Amino acid sequence: MEHGKCPETEEPNLDSSYAFSPGQDIENLTSHIQYLKQKLKDNLTGFDCEFKFIESQSTKLNKPKDFTAAFHLENFPKNRYKNVLPPDKTRVKLQNETNCSDYINASHIVIEYENIYRQKYISTQGPVPSTVPDFWRMVWQNDVRVIVMLTKEVESGSIKCAKYWPDSNSITYQDIKVVHCYTRDANPDILTRIFRIEHLEPGTGPRTLIHYQYTEWPDHGLPSSTKLFLELVHRVNRHSGKEPILVHCSAGIGRSGTFCTVHSVVNMMRRYVVAFNSLPKLNIVKTVLCLRSQRPGMVQNKDQYMFCYFSIHEEYLRCKEILSSLSTPPRKQKS
Repeated sequence: MEHGKCPETEEPNLDSSYAFSPGQDIENLTSHIQYLKQKLKDNLTGFDCEFKFIESQSTKLNKPKDFTAAFHLENFPKNRYKNVLPPDKTRVKLQNETNCSDYINASHIVIEYENIYRQKYISTQGPVPSTVPDFWRMVWQNDVRVIVMLTKEVESGSIKCAKYWPDSNSITYQDIKVVHCYTRDANPDILTRIFRIEHLEPGTGPRTLIHYQYTEWPDHGLPSSTKLFLELVHRVNRHSGKEPILVHCSAGIGRSGTFCTVHSVVNMMRRYVVAFNSLPKLNIVKTVLCLRSQRPGMVQNKDQYMFCYFSIHEEYLRCKEILSSLSTPPRKQKS
């Protein structure tokens, strides 16, 4: 399966009492969410049914044989969690600069929405102490300019991520020098750090890197509101370009998958509105399956899945208000 090409979903086997089919395009997001909140059958809501459908489809996307590098004896200790692994087809391969392994628990993610929008991400685990130099090699080799960190270093007494940056001055990780420039903390829930990174190899110039740490998301729970989370999405947009956005939480699938889902759909929606003066059809199921085909487990549970919907819906209503203030008729999308 090519990066960014969403898997085809099978027609779900649903009782006739179900009035929707998971995996189909959504014409009206507001109406669809109201329907998903309802109890449909066996005390299950529409959200339950959609997420169960995603889980069933996900079992067909990656098999044990697809993780040979992650299971290699030399590489396996580099995984923070033994059940969260990158498939061979999308794993980030480090260039062998110092006779080191090319393995890191990270996946290339590409999301494409026809000709409207294309975004590259790297979704990775929070580094363990032994992989911090590898983390910075990955940042340098993939020309990363924005890092989105969706975890604290320690949560509920458990280490979730090794501290991989200097709070002041600089630290050199093998061949990569990381210089702390300054930290902005006007909003304590979104810490913004500016780093200058340099490769010690002669002839390579320095790069500026922006590091957003979103601290308002507990490991077993959700952010308190969609508003602040969308503020993070829009801050990232101001500084991201064609380079991949590096996203990580602790495992690199739950909170990271939620961010990638919301970020990609919100940006596609905004570009569609500008291009066609109308709201696009949405397909959150297909987006999540597309992510999971490239890194298993993205958007890890139903609560995170619901949060994706609610965050996207807030932006959807904002776009709807903008459209209602315009008098220009919708433009047709080229087939």
